[in-house]
Amino acid sequence: VGFDPQHTMPIGYQAQDNSSSFVPLRVFASSGPSYIMFTPKLSNFVQGTETKTKIGMTGNTFTSATEAGVEYEISPWTSAGVHFGLGSFPQYQSFTHGQPSSSLYSQYLDDSVKSPLSTWCALAVTETFNPQDRARFSLTLAGGPAFTAPVAWLGEIEPNVTYDLSPKLMLRGGLSYDIARVSQSTQSSSTPSNSTTGIIIASSGGTLLSNAFGLNLGISFHP
Repeated sequence: VGFDPQHTMPIGYQAQDNSSSFVPLRVFASSGPSYIMFTPKLSNFVQGTETKTKIGMTGNTFTSATEAGVEYEISPWTSAGVHFGLGSFPQYQSFTHGQPSSSLYSQYLDDSVKSPLSTWCALAVTETFNPQDRARFSLTLAGGPAFTAPVAWLGEIEPNVTYDLSPKLMLRGGLSYDIARVSQSTQSSSTPSNSTTGIIIASSGGTLLSNAFGLNLGISFHP
């Protein structure tokens, strides 16, 4: 009875030379479009010229997201590391505005929904299902802070496909689902900011729950 040493431990195409210089680290960077859905908790959500009066109506916005990370390969199947990136996180921001009425001038305090770009970082674990193949399928779970004001927390699920272009360079593509709960901004404004997505009339602020669906494409590199 014989065996093939190459398949006794499926360590992937990029490491099959079994050289002593192999470092079990993987570095990647990717970017792509993202579709964000969020639910204002109050009525009278204004998006563009359309006023939505149903309580809990969902808003949405398109944006782009960038992600990078470093992972250590604990085994041929499992790796863990740190991911970080840049993305949009819908958030309430209070603003004041005046409304003339007859001889009086009234000052109002309302909330806008802004979607500024913010950085984030997360601890991540990746499970690769077929590490012995040149084209590999994996699933990543990650969670950590988003550096909004105040800091928010997010979770991410990301299925990926990685294809070896060479022993060290890989093409990486996949989908992502992110969920984040962002508290009202600690900054106020006299007018809605440039990143405003909509306006909540007679709002009392609070938190926004957003769900983001993304498509990403990038490269991965083994040192």
